[in-house]
Amino acid sequence: MNGYSLKGGFVYLEETGAYSCKDLYIDSGEFSADTPYGAQEIDISGKFVYPGFVDSHAHLIGTGRKSLEVDLEAAALSNRLPIG
Repeated sequence: MNGYSLKGGFVYLEETGAYSCKDLYIDSGEFSADTPYGAQEIDISGKFVYPGFVDSHAHLIGTGRKSLEVDLEAAALSNRLPIG
């Protein structure tokens, strides 16, 4: 048995749109709510589980705001209007 049992973490439940304190079993990329006997337990009490994140260190508000900005980095300087 190669799996891990994450104990006591807050898991996002898509069907309710809320977090719930749950245990989560992971083995070979598969997730389950049922933990088999003998699985290695990891206490994640008070921590959140975010499925689908590869790099969970992203400031989500800033990341979302970036999509609202216009990137002018590639704008040619020759297109400037004369001043004065």
